[in-house]
Amino acid sequence: MSKKNTLTKNYIVEKSKPLIWSKFSEYNLGEMRLIDTYLAKINAREEESSEVVFTIDEYLRLLGYEYPNKLKSSEIEKSLDKLLGSRIKIDLNNNGDYIKVNLFSDARVIVSDPDFGKRTITIDCNPKLKEAFFGLAEKGYIEYTLDYSLRLKSKYSLKLYPLLKDKLYRREWTVELKDLRELMGATNKNNESFREFNKVLQKCKKDINEVTDIEFEYEKITKGRLTRAIKFKIKKCTAEQEQIHGQMEIYDFPEYCPDSDSTADQEQNAVLESKFTLWSEACGNEFNRSQLEELALLAEEHVEYEPTDAGRHDLDIYHYLLRKYKSLQKKKDVKSRFGYMKYLVENNA
Repeated sequence: MSKKNTLTKNYIVEKSKPLIWSKFSEYNLGEMRLIDTYLAKINAREEESSEVVFTIDEYLRLLGYEYPNKLKSSEIEKSLDKLLGSRIKIDLNNNGDYIKVNLFSDARVIVSDPDFGKRTITIDCNPKLKEAFFGLAEKGYIEYTLDYSLRLKSKYSLKLYPLLKDKLYRREWTVELKDLRELMGATNKNNESFREFNKVLQKCKKDINEVTDIEFEYEKITKGRLTRAIKFKIKKCTAEQEQIHGQMEIYDFPEYCPDSDSTADQEQNAVLESKFTLWSEACGNEFNRSQLEELALLAEEHVEYEPTDAGRHDLDIYHYLLRKYKSLQKKKDVKSRFGYMKYLVENNA
């Protein structure tokens, strides 16, 4: 049994690849944080540590309850039923075979635990998933500080972050839109529209880039007028937190890393800067970089993309933004010029 009973932000989450790539659509943000806390409390190299003890206050605060002392026992039991009843989906192969299984097997509530002097909840993982929790050497894994899990603001960010972290050594990751929605648990009807799902991605980008040790950009890949996939570009955060003492990472093994090409990075940055300069000119140099990025992403919904002529696509976005900016200029007494510009672009008005 694991008896780590004082959470600190420096706890390390060790997450196996099977857990990283499982689908967690039935879990909310609080439950996702509790899962990562469970992973931080176990010793991932000792199956005997699978039982993890939470004080009732710790358990409820992780789930997002602001005043745990005021919660009735029946409500605590209801939260446990939800946690134990939720399932993850694990793909078995590329043929569409999969299993759905409960992550945790049981929870034991002790009203007055002598080891802690208060009420506790002991949670154990599903024995069928012991390999996913403890087979790190065989399955591969990533690690990150629990602080990231506790500070990320949405369940989508908390699910996307380890996916990107696992792909960091490749620097790029292209994924079908349908698969990405499922991996992030963004499977509700509202997110079937790329316009709405793109809002989710934008929030994740701001969240992950501000809180964690990685940064990412993304672009959509279209076929005709439909968005089919997303291409992520991932890098280590420029203001990265101090590395954990003694911790080794993929960059300590250059034979497994892509070649570092600073010239290529500089060229890529120059291309990106030229895009923003072009789009800024279309908008009379009125808006800041983050506003331009948002406008360009919205404009892409209405500008057809031809993969064989990417440069032409940037120019088409320029002309699209220019037309909308001219409409903005004709509008008088606008309280928020960016807000109205965003409306024009988003609604193709």
